[in-house]
Amino acid sequence: MNPETRTYRFPKPQYSGKNGFLSQFTDPAQITDKNEEEAIEKHRQFEFFLEHQKREVPDLETMAAELNRKDDAASLKKQIDDLQVLHENDLQRLYDFNVNEYLESIQSQHTSRDYTAQRPEVYEAERAAIDELFDMERRGLQIKWEDRYQQLHYAHLSEVLALTAEKKRIEEAEEKARQEEARAFPLTAADYNRKAPDMKLRVALFLTADKNRQERYLDEHGWAWRQVQPLCDVFKKDMQFAANVRALVINNAMAPKPAAPVAQKYTPTTDPRKRPPAA
Repeated sequence: MNPETRTYRFPKPQYSGKNGFLSQFTDPAQITDKNEEEAIEKHRQFEFFLEHQKREVPDLETMAAELNRKDDAASLKKQIDDLQVLHENDLQRLYDFNVNEYLESIQSQHTSRDYTAQRPEVYEAERAAIDELFDMERRGLQIKWEDRYQQLHYAHLSEVLALTAEKKRIEEAEEKARQEEARAFPLTAADYNRKAPDMKLRVALFLTADKNRQERYLDEHGWAWRQVQPLCDVFKKDMQFAANVRALVINNAMAPKPAAPVAQKYTPTTDPRKRPPAA
């Protein structure tokens, strides 16, 4: 970009502490001579939205299903991914819109020149004045282009951030539920078989322990008798299940334990160059 025409977007003081992306025009009476140009630009942005960002209106069944839908982390991720694709398409349409606007400016600049001037100095003076006028116009266009991009990006981020926050909340809730489920004492043999190996061993040690040790297990793991009683009843009645539980305990007891690290004997070394000279 030409350094003379490069623009920088700084926040305006009147937006301090406010959301400057919110529309400033909700009533035609708000438009004055001072903000007429800004109002026209807002109107052009709205026209662009209607023409290039229109979405298909779903039918009543689809809307009803949308209202009754219960999102999980996977469905929210899909929504975020879909929004990203839509945003990229919207940006491409915006860039095309801006390019057409730029080409119109170039065309207007070209047709504004008076090629019938007979005197070169008059032609050059008029050409320089016209070029300066359109350079100023395009500096204004660059500000508008950046504003349009920021508006579009803001709208996209507003949707994505809300979905991302909800996705994070659901993921944390799901992870908490998984951890609670993993730590929960199984109620049935099938539930026991689904547990992680360390949890299965913990439960097996409890089921095969005597009453006193079971009490210690309850205190140690925060279990209550009402939680463990259903599986204790299964352990007493289901011989196959009880045999599998006892086999797990026996195999764990017979499994070779990792050898303790052997302390290495320290042997001091000496530098031969530091030996005392021979007598």
